[in-house]
Amino acid sequence: MTSYRTRSQALPMNLSPITAILVPQGAEYRAVCRGIQAAKAPSPPVWPLPIGGAPVQQCLATLPLPKSGGILVLGLCGSLQPALSVGKAVLYSACCRPGQPTSLLDCDPTLTGWIQTQLPEVGESVLAYTSDRVICTAQEKRYLAQTTGAAVVDMEGWAILRALSTPGRAIAMVRVVSDSCQTAIPDLSAAISPEGDVIPLALAIALLRQPLAGVRLVQGSLRGLQQLQRLSAQLFRPSDPHPESINPCDCNRHSKNRDSVA
Repeated sequence: MTSYRTRSQALPMNLSPITAILVPQGAEYRAVCRGIQAAKAPSPPVWPLPIGGAPVQQCLATLPLPKSGGILVLGLCGSLQPALSVGKAVLYSACCRPGQPTSLLDCDPTLTGWIQTQLPEVGESVLAYTSDRVICTAQEKRYLAQTTGAAVVDMEGWAILRALSTPGRAIAMVRVVSDSCQTAIPDLSAAISPEGDVIPLALAIALLRQPLAGVRLVQGSLRGLQQLQRLSAQLFRPSDPHPESINPCDCNRHSKNRDSVA
């Protein structure tokens, strides 16, 4: 498995440098909100994103994100390496995209290093491949691993780094594996609209056409969402077990009430 250890620089342990959180809409967004609310501590705003590179870039152009500070991306991903099983969390060091496997956009090493101190179980950071479509078969996953050196695959990472990497901003990404590189998932191409929304009927048809793969997808997604919720709570839980003031994020004010692939 290709790994990239980040340079962990000094940041205050009791002061989060994160000023905004981005999460794919639907089940992933709701899991992160539940985790942050369970932490019962002040937290930055959480914004839901559509699925896919082009919809993400359009969405980010409209969000009132801070011009400086840390932006954390949370969500699920697919594994491209046997060592990364379902439920395993990873930090990103960089993302590559289709057609440019050697052209990387880096995450911020200082913010990534700070998150490593908060979530030591996540371990070393890895290279991610951002795809323009859902990667379904084990053969495709093996091919991507061999040709790009990436350890995981998603559909938003590269676009987020491209849109938001500006002076004064630091971007870090934490994802949880929801499907194995050794098994297939249903072909979900028809279940995602050009706007990056899930089409419920098309999703149901895709799951019914490949029932065994559909069961694996659902089971893996549920396990990944549980881990995502737990990590979100751990990341923002205060060191003081009895904080005097509680100001959890109002995640519902940003919700688009859309369903996720998960």
